[in-house]
Amino acid sequence: MQKMRLAITLVFTASLAQSMADDTADLEKARELFPQFSKSVYTDEDKARKAYDSLVALSPRVQQRLLAWLDEEYEEKKSAYQREKNGSSSRPTNSRSDAAEIKTLRKELETVRVMGDEDEMKKVLKETGWPAMLKLLRLNKSTIGSYSRKKISEPNPKNVQAALETAQKIGQLRYELRKKIGREVTDVDEDLNGAEETEQATSMEMSRKAASVLKKNEKMKDEIPRNEYDGILELNHWRIAAGMGPLLIDPKLCEASRDHSKNMAEHSFFAHESPIKGKKTPWDRAKRFNTSARGENIAINGSTEASNKAWFYSPGHHKNMFNPEFSVMGLGVHGRHYTQLFR
Repeated sequence: MQKMRLAITLVFTASLAQSMADDTADLEKARELFPQFSKSVYTDEDKARKAYDSLVALSPRVQQRLLAWLDEEYEEKKSAYQREKNGSSSRPTNSRSDAAEIKTLRKELETVRVMGDEDEMKKVLKETGWPAMLKLLRLNKSTIGSYSRKKISEPNPKNVQAALETAQKIGQLRYELRKKIGREVTDVDEDLNGAEETEQATSMEMSRKAASVLKKNEKMKDEIPRNEYDGILELNHWRIAAGMGPLLIDPKLCEASRDHSKNMAEHSFFAHESPIKGKKTPWDRAKRFNTSARGENIAINGSTEASNKAWFYSPGHHKNMFNPEFSVMGLGVHGRHYTQLFR
């Protein structure tokens, strides 16, 4: 029995050694083939195909390394195509240096938000908080107001077609390899063109979840006044730039907010506590419109942009706007009176 076990062990060890030798040989072959493939993939289809077929015939280890490169290359070319299609700047998606700066700036804002001394917080919000937000908006390619690094232009059909063909070339090879090794795969054309872009999300760096919220908000654009929609959109761009999720519009909260703004204007008071029966607190007012709220901001100003910026500089209001626990909001405007409700 011991002799049999020893024999099995020796056979296994020999097999493993042979496998490792074969794998090493395949890696050496891959080092010769990959430069040929990567240099010709967009310029010489026949040469690239020959090198590709040789690479995918090698060991699983080589296939995995090739797939990692194809995945990264495809995402880059897909992003380039989408930028051309949307007419936005051809500047590549956040570089590594941009990503590092974004991380630092977001940490700065987070540090300010948790400050306990409101007088000090107010000072820091103006001196470093707002400049940090402006940098984040530009790094994240916000396309609203004066934050845009470059205005969106009309897409150039030739550039769009060229970017599409480039993405399709690398995407098809990626598709074939993922299918060969049993990885999840989506049809290339469907992946490139199937996702509907929202009007406001095309240039902002954001997660799919964030883009989905903006898309839902856009569908509610006609349910509320445009200045209210724009004010919510601006705040959402701020939140996304700061690394937070955007807030979903609740039209009923907009109604409740608008009603409070109207009451303040018509009854000459400016407070969270209303003298009107049944509308004393923000929670009372939200309930009257069959919804709920957990936070409120009010202002007297000349525009939603000016109100948002004033709230940004004000510690308590700032904390409401950037509360990570809030996911829904409404904005209501009447004359020079502005109300935000959150939950």
